[in-house]
Amino acid sequence: MINDQQLIKLHEQYKNTQNKWALVSQETGIPKEQLRNQFRRLRRQGAVENSGQPPVNIDKIKREAKKEVLDSIGSLKPDKFWAQMYTMFEQVATTLPQTVPPKPQEIDINKKKDREEMNIVVSDVHGGAKICPEETGGLGEYNWKKFLEEMEYFKRSLHSIFEIHFQSVPYETCNVFGVGDLIENVLLRASQLRTSEIGLVKQVMGVMEEMTKFIYWLAQIFPNVNVYAVAGNHGRMSKDIGYASPQDSFEYLIWHWVKERLKGCSNVKINVSDSWFMLVERMGWTFYIEHGEAFFSWLGIPFYGQQRGKMRIREMMMNYVNEQTGQTVLPHYFIFGHSHIPAYWEGIIANGAWTGVSEFSGKVLKKGTAPSQTLFSLHPKQGITFIREINLEPLRTRKINVVI
Repeated sequence: MINDQQLIKLHEQYKNTQNKWALVSQETGIPKEQLRNQFRRLRRQGAVENSGQPPVNIDKIKREAKKEVLDSIGSLKPDKFWAQMYTMFEQVATTLPQTVPPKPQEIDINKKKDREEMNIVVSDVHGGAKICPEETGGLGEYNWKKFLEEMEYFKRSLHSIFEIHFQSVPYETCNVFGVGDLIENVLLRASQLRTSEIGLVKQVMGVMEEMTKFIYWLAQIFPNVNVYAVAGNHGRMSKDIGYASPQDSFEYLIWHWVKERLKGCSNVKINVSDSWFMLVERMGWTFYIEHGEAFFSWLGIPFYGQQRGKMRIREMMMNYVNEQTGQTVLPHYFIFGHSHIPAYWEGIIANGAWTGVSEFSGKVLKKGTAPSQTLFSLHPKQGITFIREINLEPLRTRKINVVI
């Protein structure tokens, strides 16, 4: 062990050498780390800069200065104490550096950004369903006329958003993810005879017509329109679950009918899944889409089931490779419908519904959200750059009866 003065002299002797602490350790027989720690302590105390004089104890000086200030303040009367404190604050404020005003940053709004793709999620239309405002206490209202009004409002909202983003981003492609429940159906349960406004055939024909018009409308705006569709549980052709193939679905029929109607549009491509799910790759990002009725809720909350489902799907897909690229399939994003609750978290996009609050959701589930669908933009390097919940009607316009 050497004292502080000896260590300071050895440091001055070897400070310009490459391995000074190794040389000091060799000369003193003390481990390098112990020497470093001792020297750090001296540096904190200010002794290194005063190697020719006794070490200065900075901590002691601070304690004495603090005691002197407290003693001087403690001897003051209350009114003089606060006057003294105010004077101290003024002195501190005047010694602080003056704030430099921010320099304006010029942003070129006309500069074109990287190419991105626009994406629209369409699901849970429940075309043909009937929700009476009287039976829901004013909480909800839905019928075929309401569906057509929401569709027009949806297109107007999308058009306004497109006008904003087209000014800076070169969008050439729009992808439509159809994730099920386009119709209400009348075969699944007896209550649908009361909650359906029109019959099954008219539901299929009507929704097919409106989806055709919607895709055609997008095709007039974007050079390329891609549709990726899976069927939902409301499109089943049988009452019992699992009896019919995923292809034996009225929604499978609707999308193939839309595809046939638009076969003359060279900029429209419609892909309909033969299974309950579909894997889609856009701009280097892989999407897993499914309607989502198999993700069970806990206490009426769907997010935990969807989160667990996402992790299990990824584990399952890791055993397979992309037949085009030969790389392992690892979905980056998941798009679900069914829950009627719009949300986005950790790569999961849960879409809203067109119906809003129904008797079932309000009475049984004690929940319900305003009608909405999802819009998001996709960048080849950044992934999803923005995501928006598009309302299908103006908010806070519905009236509910409050009895006086």
